[in-house]
Amino acid sequence: TTINSGGTMLYGAGAQAEDTTVNGGTIQLEDIDKAGGTVYALGNVTATDGIINVAANDYGQKDYSTANRSLSLTSLTGTATFVINTDLANNTGDTISIGTANNATANIKVGYDPFYDIATKNQTLSGTYQVLSKGSGTLTVNSVQTDWGALRFTPTIVDNGDGTYSTV
Repeated sequence: TTINSGGTMLYGAGAQAEDTTVNGGTIQLEDIDKAGGTVYALGNVTATDGIINVAANDYGQKDYSTANRSLSLTSLTGTATFVINTDLANNTGDTISIGTANNATANIKVGYDPFYDIATKNQTLSGTYQVLSKGSGTLTVNSVQTDWGALRFTPTIVDNGDGTYSTV
């Protein structure tokens, strides 16, 4: 399957995609019941500035209330931005697992955290959880800024040194 710039592939729990190429397009995970806790699996993903939206719901509409979805990739090659939901005040959020990183880059963007709705000027969000793990290979992990109304949030991602990465 190939998703080019401007294109979107809706991907439900239980769906199967062994080899997927994302050339500027979007893989959007669907969680129809909005309960969170849904587990998704993708095979080998090759990305050129692709977006993998773990946080999206309702056939393209954002769901601002749930986190705790889990995405597992067999492998990642290239550069992808993963949009996730977090609930850092409760030390939890969506998680990503990459079996093999083939000189890959994972950009992490927080689509929504309940803090966004209550934040005031100069307020700091604190909390931590493991957002990403990789089995083998070379992976660069970066943070991407989110603008939510007047709020601007960029997560701090820490390499734990054991193949896992956490937000702090």
